[in-house]
Amino acid sequence: MSDDIEGLVRGICIFYAVGMVLGIARIGIRTYIQRRPGIEEILMGVAMIFWTGDSMLSIVILRNGTNQMTPEERASITPEEQKRREIGSKALLTAWFCYITFIWGAKTCLLLFYRRLMQRVKQIKVIKLAAILLVVTYAAVVLNMFLVCRPFKKNWQVVPDPGHKCTDGYEYVWVIGIFNIVTDAVLIAIPLPVVVGLRISRAKKAMLVLLFGSGVFVIVATTLRIYFTIGGDIANLTFWCMIGRPAIFPVLCPIS
Repeated sequence: MSDDIEGLVRGICIFYAVGMVLGIARIGIRTYIQRRPGIEEILMGVAMIFWTGDSMLSIVILRNGTNQMTPEERASITPEEQKRREIGSKALLTAWFCYITFIWGAKTCLLLFYRRLMQRVKQIKVIKLAAILLVVTYAAVVLNMFLVCRPFKKNWQVVPDPGHKCTDGYEYVWVIGIFNIVTDAVLIAIPLPVVVGLRISRAKKAMLVLLFGSGVFVIVATTLRIYFTIGGDIANLTFWCMIGRPAIFPVLCPIS
């Protein structure tokens, strides 16, 4: 591998290690407090399995490449490289699914956290509406992944050129990025009216607003990912998909 690829692989491993430490700590502390794992801990454990798959597949993608190539590269490709790129392209498609499932699983974990904290009828209705939004947006991004490139096998076709919809992944980035930002904004907004209405000191209120509003960092990371990925190559896409994930565990799944 080139030095650039090796650097990206190291970055992926670091982000993965930090996120896993936070995630395992969160699950462990909650399980210790409750004396047993709850639905949130089980859900986060499943989400972490998908994140593990996504992280490992990202390394496979970087080492093998994908079907995103220039015409000159495609014209001179060897059978060995074509096989490697087919493997990388299949890994990319699977990594997208793992990424989506992990992110939306973490969002669902946060909704369950809200459900424990908020008992008023109006608040529960808002949480149910947000749950419907998560189901609809998850279905939309998964359908987008399966329907953008047709026929489906062109997702890993290397020769001949399958077309930009099957190689650059920009449609995935836009759709996932937009729905990710929208759902994050909704999740940030849900607890703020409750926090503002609490009869506590301003300092404590500010700390709570900072805690629940820290999801803005995830939104910023998503926005940067879209900006740096569009017009870039698969290495940009793979690396920026890792940014912000270590923050997802404490932000989307706080301990309570």
